[in-house]
Amino acid sequence: MENTIKALERKGYKVTVFSNGGEAVQYLRNALNGLTIGFGGSQTLTELDLRHILAENNTVYVPDFPAEGETFSGSALKAFNANVFLLSANAISDDGDIINIDGTGNRLAGSLFGHDKVIYIVGRNKFGGTLEEAIRRARNIAGPKNALRLRCKTPCAMAVVKDLEMKFREEYHTDGPIDQLEWQSFLAKLDSDNLNTHCYDCKSPNRICGSLLIHMKKPYGMDAEVVIIDEDLGF
Repeated sequence: MENTIKALERKGYKVTVFSNGGEAVQYLRNALNGLTIGFGGSQTLTELDLRHILAENNTVYVPDFPAEGETFSGSALKAFNANVFLLSANAISDDGDIINIDGTGNRLAGSLFGHDKVIYIVGRNKFGGTLEEAIRRARNIAGPKNALRLRCKTPCAMAVVKDLEMKFREEYHTDGPIDQLEWQSFLAKLDSDNLNTHCYDCKSPNRICGSLLIHMKKPYGMDAEVVIIDEDLGF
């Protein structure tokens, strides 16, 4: 991790490291006040409950959880025009390449241009490997988990969703409707063996891995920070 931190710093990113999510949340709470903040879709941000915590002192736009009367697209446009944009990463290589996959593109677009600051909030499980291995993680772990989160009718999700729902019900002792946030937390804990699926490079109209972005360095003119948390978080 130390070498990866140095690589990210050489690429122009500010890097801050925290031993747990609580410390990182407190840091962000203190650093972000009186701003408009846009969110890219992220299980990590959901697990840290940042959409509620940062809303105490800021105006937040979270497309995955649009405000009453808002749509995903309307909230995503407001997020794109916010002062600060928050997201995570699907993977970060040993050399500090940041990889994200997106279906709509709002998360990728928000990380490229248009904000006073972009902050990546990334758990330790997203780090490691060559660029090729990081891309493989993004496609074969993060992609299927997000398809399952969104209940997409894609091969990667449909191949395992029934088995995973059965395991979920056993773990949470429920026969009723599946709570979405509990489902997401359940998916986040699965390693590749328990997930037992992969990217099929499908042609499904529900495919969510339409675009892949590799940040080989910080974009010009952008203030960008990588907040690293020494815990497993997100997909």
